[in-house]
Amino acid sequence: NKEYSLLFADDLNAFFLFKKPGKAKASVKKFLKELEIWLCKWRLRMQPTKCNYTIFAKHCVKKEELKESFDLTLFGVKIPYEENPISLGITFDQTLNFGMQVKKIREKCIQRLNVIKILSHKSWQLKKETLIAVYNALVGSVLNYSSFISSQLSESNHKTIQAIQNNAIRAIFRQRYDDHVSTEALAEMSGLVPVRTRWFELNERFLAKALVNENELI
Repeated sequence: NKEYSLLFADDLNAFFLFKKPGKAKASVKKFLKELEIWLCKWRLRMQPTKCNYTIFAKHCVKKEELKESFDLTLFGVKIPYEENPISLGITFDQTLNFGMQVKKIREKCIQRLNVIKILSHKSWQLKKETLIAVYNALVGSVLNYSSFISSQLSESNHKTIQAIQNNAIRAIFRQRYDDHVSTEALAEMSGLVPVRTRWFELNERFLAKALVNENELI
């Protein structure tokens, strides 16, 4: 078994990696008891009902059995189970395929793509370079924030993400949506690299920093 905890501002995450549920339950309950002691010592309060836990596993049947057996509490109050926990703006799912996060990215970006479509109209007389900058600020920033999920995504989810960028480029360069222009051609036209390539570059940069700083989770 391995245990890790991460604290960012007032957002605490604890991770327990295990093969045998019995040992994991003992480790989690020990952690919660130590947390109670620490909170009492520093006269801090934590609302158990605003906390949650989830179990990441490959097999759904086993997952359901584990969920029923943990029954975690903090100060005697039950901690709710959450199938799609959110941490620092990223929505996780129990099998770690990030399908729910991709759905949320798409919903958020569609609204922003409408802004780009409006600004791309010839009546605004904006330069292509300006519109690309608007894309990077409104949409590219949203995509880049989720770069670390790339290795877990299915090919269909990658295509869903890439379609967001492709639609923005078509709007900026006034390309017909029924024209079959490849992702590579759109990337060359705009000077934007494909999303998967961009994510790889960001992850490579992050990994290099993590190794230098000896991040034990990496």
